[in-house]
Amino acid sequence: KKDIEKLNIEKLRDFSGFLSERKGKVLNFNYGEIQNLISYIEDFEQQEFKDELAKNLNFEKDITNKEINEYRRLENNLIDEIKEIKKQKDLLEKEKDVKIEVLSHKKDEREKLSNKAFYEIIKFKEGLDKELEGKIEKSLWEMGLLDSFISPDNSIFDKFLSPSERKEENLTKYIEVEEDFENKDLVERILSSIGTEETGDIYITNEGKYKNLLIYGKVDKWEGRYIGLEARKKLRLQKIDKLNKEIDKLEERLSFAKENIDELSKKLLILQKEHSEILIEFKYNFEEIHRAYNNNLTQEEYIRKRIENYKLELIKLQESKNELIKKLEAGEDIDKLNYV
Repeated sequence: KKDIEKLNIEKLRDFSGFLSERKGKVLNFNYGEIQNLISYIEDFEQQEFKDELAKNLNFEKDITNKEINEYRRLENNLIDEIKEIKKQKDLLEKEKDVKIEVLSHKKDEREKLSNKAFYEIIKFKEGLDKELEGKIEKSLWEMGLLDSFISPDNSIFDKFLSPSERKEENLTKYIEVEEDFENKDLVERILSSIGTEETGDIYITNEGKYKNLLIYGKVDKWEGRYIGLEARKKLRLQKIDKLNKEIDKLEERLSFAKENIDELSKKLLILQKEHSEILIEFKYNFEEIHRAYNNNLTQEEYIRKRIENYKLELIKLQESKNELIKKLEAGEDIDKLNYV
């Protein structure tokens, strides 16, 4: 009898395990999760998804448009700069000669005159050392003589040269008059008035020392650029070359600005395209969710019925268990009972 009781206890334990497993299967079918899904769908439908997406798109578009506007301002400024430099270049290319820059009011007056400045009617003699040429030219400039006129003109307010006492050692040793200038004698007398020794009231030495009455000083190294047609031609070509390099740099920056404008404009199109694609995908996915939502609503009654059936099954199982316990208590053999 003790062996039968022991066996019956083991069988009862197995039956209890079976009952718990069936009960667990019913409870694991989480009906609450279905309700959460329905709640989620309802909340999702209420979200202003499109407005939020549009807000993000407009934010990105604003930033991109600001960048485009900055590059467009740069582009316009560069175009203006390039136009101005090309205008300067065109003037240089059309000019037959380069003139020393003077004050604007003097420039207007001088353009009306046929008179030539001192540097336009003289040239250095062949074979002269370039360093010495530079010192003489720079000294004449510092002394205020280089761009002075030769023939007096009472109709304008300007500076003019007139010859003074001839010096034994003078600038005619280094400088001569251009062939096409008519009044050569006057120019030679002016050159003869400027000594090359450090004596008297007016001189220019080989070392770059100079004096013009109350003005005196010493010049450093200087590359001649105004005395002589060839020197001025070289200067004009150097200026044109410098302007060409400036134009190249500005056009490179302009190209960079245009490339950035194009790239940013493409970015705007991509943003708009992605926005549209997201809306399409959103609509598609939302419709899928709605279909699932509607299916869940359709199946809800079926699920309830299944749960009720499981509950009924549990009640029957519990009743079987109670009946089994009673029979066990009465000492019956559990193997003779079918509880599954």
